[in-house]
Amino acid sequence: MFDFMSLAFSSSTKNILLGAGLGPHGVLLAEGEGSTQGLFGAGLGGMPMMVLMVAVFYFIVLRPMKKQEKERTAKLEQLKKHDRVVLNNGIFGRVSSLDEKTMMLEIADRVKIKVKRSEVSDFEENFLKADDKAKASDVKKSKVDDKAKASDVEKSDDEKPVEPSKAKA
Repeated sequence: MFDFMSLAFSSSTKNILLGAGLGPHGVLLAEGEGSTQGLFGAGLGGMPMMVLMVAVFYFIVLRPMKKQEKERTAKLEQLKKHDRVVLNNGIFGRVSSLDEKTMMLEIADRVKIKVKRSEVSDFEENFLKADDKAKASDVKKSKVDDKAKASDVEKSDDEKPVEPSKAKA
């Protein structure tokens, strides 16, 4: 086999490279027990960290998603004729007929569309309640902002200098 070290380096340089842990082709060689180190340390030292990361991922991401999907499928199973629903794209309508995977949704007088049952986002009353809560919190914030602006205006009116001719009268 062709020896790269004999062509490229002198004998003294070869000894220095081999002593530094470099192999005959200039590749760093692993030594002793240091080569068994894993991603998070030697031996089982990193295993608890990996288990902890998987557990955190499960409880923060996967478990809530499974719970939410279970609630959503329960809602879809409860759908019946004449329910008012909201689709994922924001279309409101009334269920006029149901199949196993599809349904006919009446979105206006004598206007019906066929959609997948899985496209149902929520029942209309639940959607509107959530929307009303969001609007109420926005109104509260705007009232607080209006009060703050009004108090700033009153302060600026009080701080205006009084003209000497009006002060004597």
